[in-house]
Amino acid sequence: MKRLLPILVMALLSLSACDSGTLVSPLEPEVGEPSFAKVELAEFLVDDPCSDSNCLYPVVTMTRLKGAPAIKVVRFESGGLEGAVLGVQVSDPKTTTVKAWLNGVTVLLPSAIPHSGENPLRLNIPLDPLETENVLTVRLSAKPGNWAAFWVEGEVVAPTKPEDPAPSVVFDVTEAVAAPTDDMNSACVAEFGADFGVADWNEVVAAVAGGTLKEQILSSGTAFVLQDGVGTFIDFVSGLQHYMLSATVSTGTTYGTIGTDFWLNASPGSQPVLCISTSEGSS
Repeated sequence: MKRLLPILVMALLSLSACDSGTLVSPLEPEVGEPSFAKVELAEFLVDDPCSDSNCLYPVVTMTRLKGAPAIKVVRFESGGLEGAVLGVQVSDPKTTTVKAWLNGVTVLLPSAIPHSGENPLRLNIPLDPLETENVLTVRLSAKPGNWAAFWVEGEVVAPTKPEDPAPSVVFDVTEAVAAPTDDMNSACVAEFGADFGVADWNEVVAAVAGGTLKEQILSSGTAFVLQDGVGTFIDFVSGLQHYMLSATVSTGTTYGTIGTDFWLNASPGSQPVLCISTSEGSS
């Protein structure tokens, strides 16, 4: 009889749990449903310069996504002014390429962005006081995930002498890959505009010697380049090859090195293209 009583108690507890529709182990604590938090990118915050000044166009933010460069076209009136200020701020100056045109004329070159550092860039732009509508085009061709913001202030700023010279060249890497026999210059122009063409190994060497950071050229991975103006060549072992810049590790035969940052290798397969701005004054 003494053994029968505990058995009956356990049976009653089991029936009670079944009636409630929940079976809870007395040996383990209750565990709630798993939570899956949504991961979001940090917001790019810009101090609004138009809150306490006369702006001809308020702040516009852009996000670089995969694929083609981000492009914004805005229109504004001159307001009787002969000049204004184009303001630009980016989330990462080292990996951001921004170019701007006003009424079809280049007013911002990519080389000005890294020089601005963490501070917003404020650039004087000319206006026609009789122009009823100005067309401003801004192109962001940074690495995916980067942000940029721009605005137009209705005043001019006194020109200041830069503390350090702006970089003489600007590099960027195509999102699309190319085959060794493809037209590399066309790939650069298609993504970054007529100012860009395929980079040469010698230009990379000169840029690094001049102080250009690795992240401003190619932070990781590989990309096609030229060597003394030559792209494809025949290797008696591997066949058709195209010169390639490696930024992570040397692959195969090494034709040149820049410290432990870059290696000049070759590839028979498809790769992105390393592009370089070819003219600071082109429109």
